[in-house]
Amino acid sequence: MAHFTVRFLKNVIGDRRKSYEFCQRIVNVDARDATEATLLAQKQFCEFREIGDWSLHADRIDVQSADFPSCRSGALAPETVALGQTSTTL
Repeated sequence: MAHFTVRFLKNVIGDRRKSYEFCQRIVNVDARDATEATLLAQKQFCEFREIGDWSLHADRIDVQSADFPSCRSGALAPETVALGQTSTTL
């Protein structure tokens, strides 16, 4: 299984009508692919927020692969390695 970092992002308009994007939560999951990672993270996000639909608190989801060979061998902790470049937006 691969490791993914899933971010739930919310767009907010500031007082000067400038758009800002805020991360509502980061969920780390192990999954077969980005689709499964998204579904698992959505479930965890909803359970944490005690809601039925993740889109009540976020506008989009960003999925990044964080599966690195050095992490599997235990050489580095996952949080010390930069995130991968693959991104999926729903």
